[in-house]
Amino acid sequence: MEKCKLAIIILNYNSWKLTLKFINEQLSKVNLPKHTKIVVVDNNSSNDSLKHLEKMQKKYNYILLRSKGNNGYAAGNNIGLKWAFDNGFEYGLVANTDIIFENSEDINKMLSIFKMDSRVGVVSPRVFTSSGVEMNRNLFRPSVYDLTFGKIRYRKKGRTLPSELRGKNNDYCYNYRPQGCCMIVDLKKMNSINYMDEHTFLYMEEPILAEKLLRKRIKGACCLNVKIIHNHSTTVQSIAKQRQIYKWQNASEVYYYKKYRHFNYLEIKLCTAFTALYFYTFRKLKKFN
Repeated sequence: MEKCKLAIIILNYNSWKLTLKFINEQLSKVNLPKHTKIVVVDNNSSNDSLKHLEKMQKKYNYILLRSKGNNGYAAGNNIGLKWAFDNGFEYGLVANTDIIFENSEDINKMLSIFKMDSRVGVVSPRVFTSSGVEMNRNLFRPSVYDLTFGKIRYRKKGRTLPSELRGKNNDYCYNYRPQGCCMIVDLKKMNSINYMDEHTFLYMEEPILAEKLLRKRIKGACCLNVKIIHNHSTTVQSIAKQRQIYKWQNASEVYYYKKYRHFNYLEIKLCTAFTALYFYTFRKLKKFN
């Protein structure tokens, strides 16, 4: 059997319409490498998603995998990534269904970085909001200051590239944290770090992955000539849901600070206090803008 190239991992939870729309509207407009396969992982949806995904599987030609329980974002994506590695794929693209590709060669440009630099284990694009604001490229490992008093400044860092972070050409630079909404991983390297940490339900998967890569001296990269839009507005959140989201965020942050950054008690309290302030202030201000 000829070696496969790319598996596109799409995690579905109660959102079969968005999943099929993404396959139909976004993946159909980009040029994909030979032997690419779409892998949809249903993360134990509580609605009729699985029934609809089974019905449309032949039409859209994807592999459908089913999780026995919903153990979160990392665990769900790991199902697809492990399946891809076990079936001989070289790379896995983890993609949210609310991203928009701008160029037909976006995926191929990201894949080319792996051939340029064998040290790279994960490649992300530049990510923009629907209003055209570029999100943090996450070039630097954040300090306690970056996570507290310097939080806003840190989110703006990365517009100017220091020489030590530049790749072999102007196509890419090294970064700390990948963009979980759209990242291509080297599956052999992911297998070597035992994939994504499944101890969080939602949030902080990317910095935790960054730490696991650092421990193996595997680099992350940002593909500078690929821009995508991450359209967060596709999800409408109620007040109750916001409270639950904050609980997930807080629990994941504490886990990251303790296990991967070894922050002390006061540092953790300070970081989580700033997260709470930023989380609720940002959302309130957003309502009135």
